[in-house]
Amino acid sequence: MYCNKFRMNKSWNRQFEDSYTLKKLQEASQGFSTTEKNGSGYCTGQVRSIQSDTEPFLSLYQTLQIFTRHASCSSPKGDVLFLHGMRFTSQNWEDINSLRLMAAMGYRGVAVDLPGYGQSKDFSVAAENVPEFMENLVSALGLTAPVIVSPSMSGGFSLPYLMKEPQTAKERCSGYVPVACVNTDKYTAEQYKKIQIPTVAINGSNDTTPMVGQCKTHFKHLPNSEIIEIPDAGHPAYLNKPDIFHTIMFHFLSDIFDKRS
Repeated sequence: MYCNKFRMNKSWNRQFEDSYTLKKLQEASQGFSTTEKNGSGYCTGQVRSIQSDTEPFLSLYQTLQIFTRHASCSSPKGDVLFLHGMRFTSQNWEDINSLRLMAAMGYRGVAVDLPGYGQSKDFSVAAENVPEFMENLVSALGLTAPVIVSPSMSGGFSLPYLMKEPQTAKERCSGYVPVACVNTDKYTAEQYKKIQIPTVAINGSNDTTPMVGQCKTHFKHLPNSEIIEIPDAGHPAYLNKPDIFHTIMFHFLSDIFDKRS
């Protein structure tokens, strides 16, 4: 694990290569469209939820509708699942063209509105049931061990999913891209050391939230991780500097999926 302040001008050749590659991908992405699951925009799956009004400890299955957006090439090399922060939704990934860029890179990109946000129904999932919720969500979307992009608040969904059985996290997730996410301090160094998935933890150099320091402290225990700081970016670094974010994603995903080809 090491910390790298990302610069587009590491070398003139690399700067030119990255700029040219991203430009060509942006052009190619115009050939793809972002669609909504089954036309209605919702994926439907069952998840265990706590019925808190009458029987607070009773676990029930209920059907939840999660709003989704997705874009894909014809034969994707892998899946990328985009979560979002507290003040954001799947619309933000659409706004910066992330899903179509994933398709242009050869992947399937899926963004969701998490429970109670955006166009998803206004419901909540009890903290102890988040891993099961995530398992059912991934299954309902038809994803296979997706790379998970997890900004800020969504760490409350991604980390429990990975930490349910950290030693087998690689079976559920091919890669992890946390962006100054929450809840990193809820797990021990030993738990982090068991997670073998490739991880690139991102933060903006202008982000003053406590999550930045917490992520650096805890993610250093992941055995296959890198921490990247995006210059002149704030808490939603991917929104402030989307070109740099997408360049990081291009190299990260290539390292994961091209090795499998």
